[in-house]
Amino acid sequence: MFRRLAQACCGGGVGCVYTRHIIRSRIRLNTRSYVKAVDWASPGGSASAKKRWSSEDDECKTCQTLTSDVDDSAPKFAVVAALSKNRVIGMEGDLPWSLPEDRQHFEDLTRDKVLIIGRRTLDEREDGSHISHVRHSIVVSTTVAELDSDRYDTKRLSLARSFNDALVLAGDMTENNDCEAHNDNNEDSIDCWVGGGERIYAEALKHPKCQEVHLTQVDVEIDFDPSLDVTLFPRKYIWDRHFALHEKREGNNSGIGNTPKYEFITYKRKAFLNSQII
Repeated sequence: MFRRLAQACCGGGVGCVYTRHIIRSRIRLNTRSYVKAVDWASPGGSASAKKRWSSEDDECKTCQTLTSDVDDSAPKFAVVAALSKNRVIGMEGDLPWSLPEDRQHFEDLTRDKVLIIGRRTLDEREDGSHISHVRHSIVVSTTVAELDSDRYDTKRLSLARSFNDALVLAGDMTENNDCEAHNDNNEDSIDCWVGGGERIYAEALKHPKCQEVHLTQVDVEIDFDPSLDVTLFPRKYIWDRHFALHEKREGNNSGIGNTPKYEFITYKRKAFLNSQII
């Protein structure tokens, strides 16, 4: 368009001085606009930028909370979830399948530990039986004023206004906040676990103190109406570059009868990332 405008004004072609001036000006304008839009990529960078690229191991910091933003009292923790092939973790406030082995797997990992969950995850069972095996639960909610003592054992339940606040509370409750005994063969060293829902998982997976991700991958595609209350696990590309596959095993009852195929997968934080937070 600018080329035609220049030609119309002076009758010249691409060799016309005026034409070249307009084209070069347009290119410079595009360049300046682009750099201004992504000022964190400029040589000086932006002092207020909270997300940035690092050249170390080509690690993308775009989807990870910076170590400088992490409260020192926050404990190392792990994430546990069950999801379908298309990342569905819940429908209308409940699980879209019934897998007793997965339920037992969740209880084995989180028994007598501190569990961080959202309000909707808390409400999955009216009597709170799905979290009765944990030592203490921390519910993250900005809307709940107080927890119903008639419905829940509030002595084993706390309320936090944000995920970071929940981690600080968990740090006060964990038996071994520094997790000094943690090694590849000792899952018991993790005393704090995150059990959903969608927003809590998203914040947990980008947190540098998330050490492990335990997934039950159910081999089904869940068809759902977008108008339904459906919750999804974060997309894998957002978090998996921070973790390495540690173990994968098929469920004992996988694919038997009407039971869908499923497998248990464990990811652990990459060593070079661990060194940034120890």
